[in-house]
Amino acid sequence: MSAEIKSHIVDLLTRALAKVAPQQPGSLISLERPKQAKHGDFSSPLAMQIARQLRQSPAETAQALVKAAPRPSG
Repeated sequence: MSAEIKSHIVDLLTRALAKVAPQQPGSLISLERPKQAKHGDFSSPLAMQIARQLRQSPAETAQALVKAAPRPSG
């Protein structure tokens, strides 16, 4: 896993977390390689970790994080 790519993804998740759940620490963010390649290049348990505090399902939390993530400019 490229350190530059991993750092960029962690930065995007940190910024999204600050919007969705500002009370949650950014230290929760971790990236892993899924065991099965069909599940993508990277995964993070972030939505599962904060869903209960937000009183949402993990799927709803994940969608909120995706919406809150910064978009590329251009």
